[in-house]
Amino acid sequence: MNDAGKIWEKYGIGNAGGGTFLVDKEGKILLIQPTAEEVKACLDKLLQ
Repeated sequence: MNDAGKIWEKYGIGNAGGGTFLVDKEGKILLIQPTAEEVKACLDKLLQ
C-alpha cells in the first residue's frame, strides 16, 4: 500500500498494512489495537 500519508505511523501500528480499530457510527476511531477487555469496557461505557 502507498503509505505517503504515513497512516500506519499516525495510528501507532508501524508499517503493518493492517490493524484493528473500534469505530463509532460517525466514523470516529474509539480504540486502536484494542484487547477484548478494552472493547467490552468501551462498549459498556457507551451503552450506559
